[in-house]
Amino acid sequence: MTAVALPSKPMPTDRLPGQPWPIADAAKFFALSIRSLTRAAEAGKLRVVRIGRLVYVPDAEVRRVANDGL
Repeated sequence: MTAVALPSKPMPTDRLPGQPWPIADAAKFFALSIRSLTRAAEAGKLRVVRIGRLVYVPDAEVRRVANDGL
């Protein structure tokens, strides 16, 4: 799988630094589908945290992907 170039966007200011992102919010920020992020997590390209059925992307991981791409 090739690296995905993501649009460069400023980080939202309404989030507290370090606050994990629900996977739906991260997908919206990156303009990708939830399934695309789930596939990236399954492939080991995106670190996620699962709490029961909920899936979160750590803030540091969102920042890493925003800077470096998937």
